[in-house]
Amino acid sequence: MIATRTEIKTLLQITDTTKDALIDALIPICQEEIIGYCNSHFASTIYNSDEEEYTGSNTISFVASTKTISDSSSLFPFSSGQDVYITGSKYNYGHYSIVTATTSNLIVSETLIDEAAGNNVNIKLVIWPKSLKVTMADMINYKILGKDAGVTGESISGAMSYNFSAELGSFPLSLLAGLNKYRVVGLR
Repeated sequence: MIATRTEIKTLLQITDTTKDALIDALIPICQEEIIGYCNSHFASTIYNSDEEEYTGSNTISFVASTKTISDSSSLFPFSSGQDVYITGSKYNYGHYSIVTATTSNLIVSETLIDEAAGNNVNIKLVIWPKSLKVTMADMINYKILGKDAGVTGESISGAMSYNFSAELGSFPLSLLAGLNKYRVVGLR
């Protein structure tokens, strides 16, 4: 994940625990917004590095009950604490945070769906730029404060009039400006 609850609370100077559940709920939501806005999964693009990309050649399976990604060829190059981006899976496409790693098993914190080996699953190391932590903290703070992008004013004096903020999704564009350097041009 881009940032942990502890990192978000430190950046926002929050010392109590009253907002912990809300922060935990907002972290994956804001991460998804960042990925969508930037049109990037922040997956490594170094295709010749065994440490940053792994293709399982139909040997990778997924076990929901244990949140385990297994490779029968025992060649995983990843470590605990890293994030990976998975493609080629029928049911388990996306970002995952590794809790425990061996060369044959990755235990992740996210939910998995049971899937037998057989698909050509590709796993890439995700490299989150450190500056994303600040933008994510700002996004979470925006939601904690109960703000919502959209209508900023209205008046009724013979005719209806509404003012709208510049926004994308549920965040103002001014808040997302820090992400512009990470945006990737592409078709969605």
